[in-house]
Amino acid sequence: MQPLSDHDEVLFRQIHPGFVEDGVPSSQPFRPTPKDQNKLSVDRSSAITPEASFTLFQENGGATIAVYGLSVGDFASEAIICHPDPLPELNNPAHAIADYSPHKTSQHKTIAKRLKRLAIARGCFHPRASTKAEEKT
Repeated sequence: MQPLSDHDEVLFRQIHPGFVEDGVPSSQPFRPTPKDQNKLSVDRSSAITPEASFTLFQENGGATIAVYGLSVGDFASEAIICHPDPLPELNNPAHAIADYSPHKTSQHKTIAKRLKRLAIARGCFHPRASTKAEEKT
């Protein structure tokens, strides 16, 4: 699997409603859970819009309240390599993964906190209404 090479490409991350504190995403959506096997699911902006990513995620049974994004370069700065991972069974050719495998699980939370700050600084991609997160930066 070839890594994504465009460091400017934004990768969309869905934010579960349970991971929002005072209108701001917590760091949880920016780190894999144990069932994810060190791989964080994202969608490639080169292949899907934020709105379509949001809708598709919901259509596939996922709960989301917002879409935030990090660039391939943001992940690379944390030694996290991103790979395309199309999911034809979910009608999602834009799916990709951010692979946290080079890091110990104990490091994921610290990395996620730094990535969260970058994502909040970039702003909410969908819905586009001003959020408390954007007002706090």
